[in-house]
Amino acid sequence: MHTPLYCAAALLLLSACGGESDEAARALCPVVVDTGALVTAGPTDLGYTTTLARARVVIHDVQLDRGGESHTRNLLKIMGLGVAYAHPGHLAGGDVLGELPGRHVVDLAQDGRLVGEATIVLGPFDSVGFGFGQATLEDGLAADDPLLGHSIELVGAASRDGRTVRFHAVLDQDLDRVVVGIPFPTRIDAAGTPIGFGLLGAGLFDGVDFFALAGEADDAALDAPALARLRRALQSHEHFAARTRPEN
Repeated sequence: MHTPLYCAAALLLLSACGGESDEAARALCPVVVDTGALVTAGPTDLGYTTTLARARVVIHDVQLDRGGESHTRNLLKIMGLGVAYAHPGHLAGGDVLGELPGRHVVDLAQDGRLVGEATIVLGPFDSVGFGFGQATLEDGLAADDPLLGHSIELVGAASRDGRTVRFHAVLDQDLDRVVVGIPFPTRIDAAGTPIGFGLLGAGLFDGVDFFALAGEADDAALDAPALARLRRALQSHEHFAARTRPEN
């Protein structure tokens, strides 16, 4: 990861809008995986308790906003500017006051894992957003890695009434798909404050009948409707969370 280059770019981005952010102090803060309510969640609407052993996602350009949900990336794309934040903030009622640029393949089931260093303007925030990507060999994955060419891999188990079945799901998201408005009503006043980012398990697997999909087997092969449910669920900010965490 070319961290110095990304940080320099973020400093330029944060100063581009002028005004208050020019006067505010800037700082680096680590973004780390926060499993929160991910690892064990339940029951689902069908009574299953789910446990995730692996939850790999390909994300890019994590941003921290103040003042509303920012649709910066989509607006810039419409204007023909690609996905670079040429002039962040002041779009859709929100200011982009922090960013962790670049692509990241991260397992959201590994609590405390470092995603990267975000450059932020110290002060209050309201929300977090990010874009989905798809894994490539350039991400350092093996040629037979099931995540290659996909956005998300979920590996876990579902239990109900004393029975447990395993499941493995690989999901695609559109390359221009973004998640905005992840609640982050937080004030950061010190450099180095860890920012936790995670996946919420509650409700994620609603509507998926694992035992029906497994039959008499120990593994549930998720069918197209189940995969579509998961894909839609993971497009919503309601299944992600962000908060500050105590420093180690």
